[in-house]
Amino acid sequence: MKAVIVCEAAGDGIFPLTDSRPPALMPLAGKVLAERLVNQFLDAGADEVVVAAGDRTDMFRTRFESRDTVSVAETDAGSYGAAILEVDPSEKFVCATGDIYVSDGEIRRVVERLRDGEPSVLAEPSERSQGFGFLTLGEQDLLDSASRQTDETEPLASTGIYGLHPDFSRDIRACDGDLTKALDAAADDTDVHVEMVRGVYSRIDSPES
Repeated sequence: MKAVIVCEAAGDGIFPLTDSRPPALMPLAGKVLAERLVNQFLDAGADEVVVAAGDRTDMFRTRFESRDTVSVAETDAGSYGAAILEVDPSEKFVCATGDIYVSDGEIRRVVERLRDGEPSVLAEPSERSQGFGFLTLGEQDLLDSASRQTDETEPLASTGIYGLHPDFSRDIRACDGDLTKALDAAADDTDVHVEMVRGVYSRIDSPES
């Protein structure tokens, strides 16, 4: 199983802290965010991790050059979904954005569900319908599915952490790299399990984090 961590260029949420480094290379609780995610995916059972870097690729390569199970790919994709397509996963894959801090258990649940054959989305209740880096699960089919599984009635927003089948790359491509639309389409004919955040989750490159 492959893990993909998409590390995009900095937003404005924590500037000027990101003036000299991408958000994914910010240290938090004694560990760089992207490195923490790499360790979490490998500890949860991923065989390899691809870090798709949209900015300052050299810094990521320096950080991970000694790790045999980690590779860094440069991407100029304009979206999360398009970056995943550039990595071209040909097997089951889990993915996340690099600018998040999340509990080990959240990563482990997504990996374990995918190992059992279930694609999943890690979501949280949200009063916002949109926001920097947030992928709103907007189609009623997917929201209904989430409501049945979680008894949540408020809108749900994706954390950007997914466990997906390789065929999902085709859905992303059909939606021109738009991961949200691909999820909505998949919800119509695929059992996409929605996992609710139980532990800690925060997007660092967001003014509301």
